[in-house]
Amino acid sequence: ARLCTLDSLMIGDLSGQIDLAFAFAVLHETRDEKKFISEISSTLKSGSIFIFGEPHVVSWKEFDSSLALIKESGFIVEQIIQKNNNNIAVMRKKRNLTNYK
Repeated sequence: ARLCTLDSLMIGDLSGQIDLAFAFAVLHETRDEKKFISEISSTLKSGSIFIFGEPHVVSWKEFDSSLALIKESGFIVEQIIQKNNNNIAVMRKKRNLTNYK
């Protein structure tokens, strides 16, 4: 568990160590979506999963905008799920092929 600040998730020491991140009903509440996504991305291992979801109060347009930011940060969409007007995306962090020979 971490005590976050308004400006950081305080997870810098977890760089490249996490296999799965889950954020539901969180991203639309952040001050800086891009920074939040960047911090999550930096903790995830290459090929890891990020499950991102927003509740029905967040429009599809807002969800899609956040999804675009996540894709820009090096994730690919594995699956989109729409359930009870909630939107959920299962994303995978692109593999870093420079480490493979």
